[in-house]
Amino acid sequence: MNLSIESIIKFYVRYAVYMIKIAKAVIIIYALTVHSCSYLNQRLYVKNCTFSLTQVDIRKFGLTDVTLGLYMTITNPNTIEVKIDKMDVDLYIENKKTIRVTFNPAAIEPKKSKKVIASLVIPYNAVGITLIDDLKNKGKINYRLVGDVTMNTPVGAVSFPVTISEN
Repeated sequence: MNLSIESIIKFYVRYAVYMIKIAKAVIIIYALTVHSCSYLNQRLYVKNCTFSLTQVDIRKFGLTDVTLGLYMTITNPNTIEVKIDKMDVDLYIENKKTIRVTFNPAAIEPKKSKKVIASLVIPYNAVGITLIDDLKNKGKINYRLVGDVTMNTPVGAVSFPVTISEN
């Protein structure tokens, strides 16, 4: 076997270049994995959060509908930020399904609470005129919000059920 110093050096240079490429690939894969886990945790930890409807404002009584402001407080007991990509809930008033409410995406810092707001218009025919009279006179009604909190992940959307009620 006739090996020259030049051929040995070329071999080791090619080997070093190959090893550098492998090291870069491993570093990139590791970084993506760590980022994905953090990204996924921010969304999956939402199941530990608490949701409460803290306020309902009657903003306007119109001729054909009523406009409400819904204020929901989301409390994050976790040590990492939680991201909610979408929250869709059905509003039940006096056990009658009235309207679907969509809250905007939210990020809740660790050990903090965040208030999210949705404004909605409910046609009188969706709840009945008797209920509107009760709302005007009593100012308090029984309600329930039932729906899903959705988080987008690299493997698809993940949803968790949420129910909030006041009787």
